[in-house]
Amino acid sequence: MEPQTLKLFDVCRHRGLPVITFVNKWDRPGREALGPLDEIEQRLGIVPTPVTWPVGIAGHFEGLIDRRDPGHVIRYSRTAGGATAAGEERVAIDGSAAAAMTGLVHAAEELELLGHIGANHDDESFRTGLSTPVFHGAAVSNIGVKLLLDAIVDLAPAPAPRLTIEGEPVPLDGEFSGLVFKVQANMDPAHRDRIAFVRVCSGVFERGMMLTHVATGRPFATKYAHSLLGRERTSVERAYPGDVVGLVNAGALHPGDTLTEGKPLRCTAWSTSSTLPWCSTLFRTPSCDARIVPARHGFRRRATWRSSRACATASCLRCSPTSTASIPSAGSGPR
Repeated sequence: MEPQTLKLFDVCRHRGLPVITFVNKWDRPGREALGPLDEIEQRLGIVPTPVTWPVGIAGHFEGLIDRRDPGHVIRYSRTAGGATAAGEERVAIDGSAAAAMTGLVHAAEELELLGHIGANHDDESFRTGLSTPVFHGAAVSNIGVKLLLDAIVDLAPAPAPRLTIEGEPVPLDGEFSGLVFKVQANMDPAHRDRIAFVRVCSGVFERGMMLTHVATGRPFATKYAHSLLGRERTSVERAYPGDVVGLVNAGALHPGDTLTEGKPLRCTAWSTSSTLPWCSTLFRTPSCDARIVPARHGFRRRATWRSSRACATASCLRCSPTSTASIPSAGSGPR
């Protein structure tokens, strides 16, 4: 398991976020299917509950069994380079087509074992971050991806009101507000662009609306708003709470900034549905805003920001109210 994957799971566990797991590259040689499940439970401290199960060993993939429909096997026909979605064919597990699968008997035995140990999806434990539904497939060949996307639609919780830095919830049906959570450069090979990803926290986003950049108090135009999926880009005309909008060439925006339509407020990444205890020091400790630090102290400023950001993301619940460490509030960061 990659170090960045472990770090991502750690962040999700700290924030009480539900996790859906996809075991990728099953069309290549690798471990047995039960191996990753043991690693998820032992190293991540979360109970895996497989929803789909592979037929055939890694590298000799023959199909998938959806545990919600155990009487059928899903066979896939690949396309070159995964240019289009892989063709799906559901065949009866007791039919002649399934009988030719050499790994079907072994897969049935593993599924029986999973049933005996109670590794079944439970919606309540999933929403509280105690268990994770597991899907198998091969993303490049578009195998099992549709089942994963359908599961995100069916299982993912509805958007919850976000909290401001004062700890007040922002009503979903109020005026528009959005939180910048990521900025990515050079995503378009033909242009040197810079895209700020904004999560809609409340209200309705409409392309072209004039917003206020809370960190600077300046107006911000949203003429170029995109939705990105892989290599595809489409213009976004309207977005609702929970949607993500990519604002092109937003050089003034930084992670943690807030855009609003009405009164100034600063949203956070925390929601009212969080299962974690409230930590007031996360939002009320003075931030290390680079605008108040002399330019000659630039190196120290950047080092302070990195250490405080690590504190905010990895160990905020262990910070004491008297801690002298600077924890960045929403909207602060290196300028």
